[in-house]
Amino acid sequence: MDKKELRKKCLERRRDTDEKEEKSKIITSAILENPNYQEAKIVALYNSMGSEVDTKELIKQSILKKNVVLLPKVKDKRLIFVKVDESTSFELSNYNIEEPISDEEYLGEIDLMIVPGVAFTKEGKRLGYGGGYYDRYLEGKNIPTLALAFESQIVEEIPSEDHDILVDVIQTEKKSYDRRVLMEKYDTLKFYNDNAEKYCEQTRNGDMSESYNRFLMLVKDKAYILDFGCGSGRDSKYFLEHGYTVDAIDGSERLAALASEYIGQEVKCMKFDELNERDKYDGIWACSSILHVERESLPDILQKMITALKDDGVIYTSFKLGDKEYVQEGKYYNNVTREILEGMLAQLEPPAEIVEYSENSTASSVKRPTAQWGNYLIKKKGCR
Repeated sequence: MDKKELRKKCLERRRDTDEKEEKSKIITSAILENPNYQEAKIVALYNSMGSEVDTKELIKQSILKKNVVLLPKVKDKRLIFVKVDESTSFELSNYNIEEPISDEEYLGEIDLMIVPGVAFTKEGKRLGYGGGYYDRYLEGKNIPTLALAFESQIVEEIPSEDHDILVDVIQTEKKSYDRRVLMEKYDTLKFYNDNAEKYCEQTRNGDMSESYNRFLMLVKDKAYILDFGCGSGRDSKYFLEHGYTVDAIDGSERLAALASEYIGQEVKCMKFDELNERDKYDGIWACSSILHVERESLPDILQKMITALKDDGVIYTSFKLGDKEYVQEGKYYNNVTREILEGMLAQLEPPAEIVEYSENSTASSVKRPTAQWGNYLIKKKGCR
């Protein structure tokens, strides 16, 4: 399919997208919380048109919060950007887009450019409206780019040419696609296999008493617990010493061996997607573990966990706060907000819900970097 045909098909799909107003609000909220946006002092945006993600509120909030806000206009067949504020006057362009009346072109640095588009791939390819204005403007410039799109605008492939500029991040109502993460190679299990001894040393003395107490208050005495990604074995050992029956698993062969020795029973070397139990566990403990599951795969893993849980059972899990996916030291991280996780849990069968939530700003050990964490206790919906 060539660009012309794909553009026509994607425009029809975007026009047919339901709940555009509500989805635009979700996307706007995600942008306002995005670290790339929050750190930028000079932001270029655009006035939305037709069935595009509505940018009015984002422009309004940006004018209130940013040092410089820029909007585009076409002048002499090229794209320029003009400073705007609450007093700026606009006129309709030949493309039926509101543009600043002023022709005074901004020529300084731009910290972040938010770009429109008809369709995008997860890898950052962008299909525009055919004029090539943004590609020509961005050529040779090192300006971070972020696109707003409905999930219906994400496609598998877009025909590309040498002059096409890739978008760094695409924000939809469901998730943020960061091509820089997708391009960066990672092997999380290899990292843990290669650094198992050091990881165990750093984490075994971590104080998890507050999280233990909250979790164990919701499971029955002598409960059957699955430690889902047990790492050093610290938490499994605690549960065993307090009279609970524990199955412990970890995807790292080396960590599983070290944890087996530490807790005095076998830790099964098993990946998360290999869990196939049903109504077996009173509690599932997934401390700082499923944050390594790719965003697209996380709902499937959560479904496996809910299926393995008894009706009155409880899950504890923790994620770093935020909505970014990133790679650090060869490990993939999937940060989620409470809203992102709630959306995933609502789609499970049966649906699940967060029954208790807390935040803390310490890592598992004082030797590890401090981070903001969200701690979740989850049950099947209606089972309190």
